[in-house]
Amino acid sequence: NGTITGPNLVSFDYETQKTHTLIIQADDGLEYAEATVTIEIVNQDDVPQFTQDPFQFTIDESAAVGTVVGTLTATDPLNTGLTYVVASGDPVDFELSVDGVITVKNPLNYLLQSQYTFTVDVDNGIELDTATVIIDVREVYQPPQFDAESYYWTADENTGAGVYIGTVTATSPQNGTITYSIASSDGPFEIRANGDIYTTGALEPAMTYTLTVVADDGFRTNAVDVQIDVAWGPEW
Repeated sequence: NGTITGPNLVSFDYETQKTHTLIIQADDGLEYAEATVTIEIVNQDDVPQFTQDPFQFTIDESAAVGTVVGTLTATDPLNTGLTYVVASGDPVDFELSVDGVITVKNPLNYLLQSQYTFTVDVDNGIELDTATVIIDVREVYQPPQFDAESYYWTADENTGAGVYIGTVTATSPQNGTITYSIASSDGPFEIRANGDIYTTGALEPAMTYTLTVVADDGFRTNAVDVQIDVAWGPEW
């Protein structure tokens, strides 16, 4: 099967002999063929070595393109300079420089891919070493988004309690359930579960009321300003 065996096998020693030449003969009993095999011995002292294996990094999914994820490091006995390249696997959304720096190449999305695994080689021009890189993407929850940057409504001066004023609407990027609350208000208002704002008392004529409404989806919160202007009633 081509395996080399026998009583005269020796241990390789780069310092003693850098190459070994063998003549291999294949014989089927009728004819034979020969081939010369040269074995080059690698000096273990010349082999670069990664400082760890695997390399594990974590990056937020909100990281901008160009953000440094981490740097690969290796030792070089020859001090000839090291070059890093991807050996197998596809980093897809990441880029590896020849200096071993890994950066974000494309926008990340935790829901589409939460982990990347690939192998890299470090080469000093003579020998190389291989290591695995694992990058975990950390989910970043986005705050609820209101359908307006701010809200502005008007109300009649004779508006009493229990009158509908307007509705704020927010959506959750995480598909969470939105709950609304009034964080601050200088007037008699309440907000209901669906975002409807009602009065809880009579409004003063010619007044401007300001509210801060908060939307909470169980992951993050966001706030929006609401302004309500009370008009003068008709003059008789």
